[in-house]
Amino acid sequence: MAGLRLGYAVGHKDLIKQMSERRLAVDTNQLVTAAAAAGLNDDEFVARVCKLNAEVRNYLCGELKRCSSISYLLRRTSS
Repeated sequence: MAGLRLGYAVGHKDLIKQMSERRLAVDTNQLVTAAAAAGLNDDEFVARVCKLNAEVRNYLCGELKRCSSISYLLRRTSS
C-alpha cells in the first residue's frame, strides 16, 4: 500500500545526514511500525517474500541479459 512504507539506509554518516535533509515530510507512523513488526515475526510471510524477490530478480536479470546494450551489476543484499 502506498501509505504504508518503511525503509532504512546504511552508509557513511555524512551521506546519511545529506539524505536525511532531503527526506519527505511524512514520517513512519505507528501503523507502519506495527505492520512491519507483524510481517517480520511471520516466518511464512518472510520466506514467501524472499522466494518471490529471488524469482523476480532472476527474471529481471534474464531479461537484461537478452538486451545486449544494457549492462548491470548483480548485488545480493538480501535473499
